[in-house]
Amino acid sequence: IKNVIHMTFDEVNSLLYEGVTTKQKKKKLETIKANHFSIIKKLEEFAELRRNYRIQNKASISFIPSPKVHIQVGKDGSAVAELGVNDDFNKQARGIVTEFMYLAGEIAADYCAQRGISNLFVVQGQPRDPLLGEFDPYHEKIKEDNLGEINTSLQKPDTIIKRLDKMKLLPPSAINVSRARNYGQGLSGYVRVTSPIRRYIDLIAHYQIKAGLRRVPIPYNYQDLLKYIEHYNTTSAQILQLQSKSERYWVLRCIEGELAASKPSPLLHRALVLSTKTKVDREVQVMILKYGLQTVLVCSKQLMKGQVIIVEVELVNAFYDELTLKLNYEKTNEIS
Repeated sequence: IKNVIHMTFDEVNSLLYEGVTTKQKKKKLETIKANHFSIIKKLEEFAELRRNYRIQNKASISFIPSPKVHIQVGKDGSAVAELGVNDDFNKQARGIVTEFMYLAGEIAADYCAQRGISNLFVVQGQPRDPLLGEFDPYHEKIKEDNLGEINTSLQKPDTIIKRLDKMKLLPPSAINVSRARNYGQGLSGYVRVTSPIRRYIDLIAHYQIKAGLRRVPIPYNYQDLLKYIEHYNTTSAQILQLQSKSERYWVLRCIEGELAASKPSPLLHRALVLSTKTKVDREVQVMILKYGLQTVLVCSKQLMKGQVIIVEVELVNAFYDELTLKLNYEKTNEIS
């Protein structure tokens, strides 16, 4: 495989959907458009066909706002974080790549199953509610003319609540040594193969498949993979926890700066009530909409799930993972 051109997601989006803005980018993209645009369009069209295939197989494609953290290290060694809310990876350039990643995983699963090659299959059971299979029309198309407007619409309270409730009905994915259907992705089988340089599970899949292609003994047998699954489950849970803590740390660092800059005025944020049923009395689960950060609020006032409120930051300390919010009754009543 020869890498003909290198393009970022933003560049593909500019070429296909948004138009070119900067002069420097314009020169590069005009050259790409003259030589490769038809190929890029065909990739987009094929990705749309794959999306439709997964839709017909009742895929549960969804997106929940979450913190987007991009760290830049300066020449003096200082770290600066650019924060926001993640774009929907099911749309535009990311959506195209997502469909090809799922295609590669399904082909790998089929290859291993047909030849009796042991591997680590990602499986997901049927949803507990049959209505979960009813497809969200928003994700029917990969192409969107304005991703910014789309991401703004995704932060609408009813959209977030509906998708969170939907995700709760879908069983968690798991790793299995035998192929089984992945209902969440609408695939007959799925093996992760697209990131062998950063995910060990993908690297094992490559070892198994390459041995099959070369017709040499398979490195890992059924029992070897069973032992690895237990290790994988423990390690992956730790990695997800570390990622979540890292994202939260940088968001709290940003809020620290906002709080210092806002004084003597209070620092206010729009938040969405996600759940009022928690294990602690008077505690509710909320999402700070600016960052997609899920956290808790202690409040004596009766709040409703899906309600947008205004919260005031009383205390924040990123190092000690502390964030204390209080409900701003006056501002909340103004938007109610």
